[in-house]
Amino acid sequence: MTTTQYNSAVAHSVRHVARLLASGSYADLEQLTGAKRLRARDIEGEVNEYGRTLVMPPETAYDNIDVIPIRGSEPQAYSVRFRLYTKEEGQSDLEVQLTLMDRGTGEEMGIQLDGILVA
Repeated sequence: MTTTQYNSAVAHSVRHVARLLASGSYADLEQLTGAKRLRARDIEGEVNEYGRTLVMPPETAYDNIDVIPIRGSEPQAYSVRFRLYTKEEGQSDLEVQLTLMDRGTGEEMGIQLDGILVA
């Protein structure tokens, strides 16, 4: 995967997660991630506890995704952190933490939701 493809695939995956969170589609997010770490009720609980309304980040926010390649992973995986946006604050201190796995299909990456927490 080239650097451009990698950046595009990561941004595409993070955007998809942000869209599901902003729309309150927690069951869909659970299904997408296989509920390996968080179930829909856990995701909803974290968002509700934060007490603000999640919204879609502006396109420019995807230029600031914190991505670290995980050495020795096969297929290649990445540890990702991304600050979410709220109606009340704009960029918030609520962060989604993901592990993304390269599937070799371009934009489609495997997604594991590791956590939603205040950074």
